[in-house]
Amino acid sequence: MFRHPEIEREAFNRLSICSDCELVDQEGDKCLMPGTAPCCGACGCKLALKVRSLASECAHPDGPRWTAKMTQEEQDNYYKKINYDPDQD
Repeated sequence: MFRHPEIEREAFNRLSICSDCELVDQEGDKCLMPGTAPCCGACGCKLALKVRSLASECAHPDGPRWTAKMTQEEQDNYYKKINYDPDQD
């Protein structure tokens, strides 16, 4: 599996924030896709993918705990530039 160091650093930082969040769903009851726990209880996204999406931000209802680093278009171009495929996770 290919992992890019910059993305992994950001994912680690974000996941450390999520690990303290009361909305993390470890069981999968609030996951958009069954069997993808742990996921965000606020948006239903699989955490392993969401924290690696540089165009995503935390969906906490009280306000994001972490923010997007770039737009979706910038992220798509960045992923192409570094030959990163987020679907390999």
